[in-house]
Order: sequence, then structure tokens, then C-alpha cells
Amino acid sequence: MSSRADEQWDQIVKDYRAAGGPWPFKKVEVVEWALTHNRWKPSSSDVRRLCGDALADAMREASFTDEVGRVVRRMLPAKTTRDGEQGTFWDDLRTAPIDHIRLGIGQRRNGIVAECYHLNNMVVYSNEHRGPAEQIELVLDFTTCVREMGTPKTDGPAKLTLIKPDPASNELARRAGRPQPAAPGSVSRRGTYRQAYRHSALVEPLRDS
Repeated sequence: MSSRADEQWDQIVKDYRAAGGPWPFKKVEVVEWALTHNRWKPSSSDVRRLCGDALADAMREASFTDEVGRVVRRMLPAKTTRDGEQGTFWDDLRTAPIDHIRLGIGQRRNGIVAECYHLNNMVVYSNEHRGPAEQIELVLDFTTCVREMGTPKTDGPAKLTLIKPDPASNELARRAGRPQPAAPGSVSRRGTYRQAYRHSALVEPLRDS
């Protein structure tokens, strides 16, 4: 659900475009336009929120290099309760209790699944409203990409390969009950929702057996 601030910025973007602002836009262009035209003035709560966002961004990027050379994100947030107070609490991965780690990882995965769901909706919508030559294929199996990012770096820029799943792999995935990547424009909104929901069911924190 959109907040009042989200709705305000959405309207500012619409007005910016109607006023002839450069399009596609950079966020700094819209911010500058909003400030220049007195469309937004930060309140004390806005300042606190912006500072909190900047802090969260810094914590998400904080990392360390482990004993085998992997770069690991150091801080992990989890929505939980501390001393009776509910909120999002950050802890150091190296010293955090395992319950915090399980909860934080599960919530982070839920967020990634939700982003994939919305990204897939964008692709389905685009495919439904464009011709055959403009169809987009979206592969939501990131296994190969994650593996490639973990391989030793070579000279030159890193390169991620988008692999199209082959029919044999899809059949194996179907038998195993795993979600299969969709062909362009072939997934309905209802089917997409069921797939995203099935993914989200897999992210419950692991319990000791």
C-alpha cells in the first residue's frame, strides 16, 4: 500500500513530466524541479527518515572479506521484537544469534521474491501490449548468475550470462515440483501470483529437527 509521501512524489513526477521536464528522468532532476517550484519542503520527520534511509543504505553495503576471499555483507536487518518493542533491528552477521540470522535471511528472500513478482508483472504487461518482435524473456532462475559472480575474477569487466532454460531442464524442474521459467507472454497474472506465493512459502526460518 502506498504511503501519503509515495502518493505525493508520484504526483510530483506526473506534474514534472506535464511541465516538459526531461524524460526519461534522473531522480536528481525531479528533486531539483520539486524544490525549485516549492512542491516539496522536508519536514523534521522527513529529515529523520532521510537520515535513516542513508544509514540503512550504508549498513547494507558494509562488508568484510572472509578467510577464503569472499566479500560478505556484514550487517543483517530483521523485523522482530526487542525488549517488547517491535521494529527492524540490525545485527552483525558474525556475532548475531542464529534466530536473528534465520529471520533476517527469510525476510530478505521474501523481499527478493516480491521484487521478482513485480518485475515479472512488468514483463508480462509489456509483452501483452507489444508485437512479436518486441517480446522480452525474463529468466527468474538466478543459479547460474550467482555461480558466475562467485567465480574468481579475471581481467576485464565482470560478465553475467543470461541462460535460456532448455526443455529437459524444465521437465526435471516440473517433476521436482520447482517453479519453471515462463515463455514470453505465456504466464497469466493469476499464474504469476501462484508462483510467487509458492516461492514465499519456502522462506520460513529453518527449524532445528
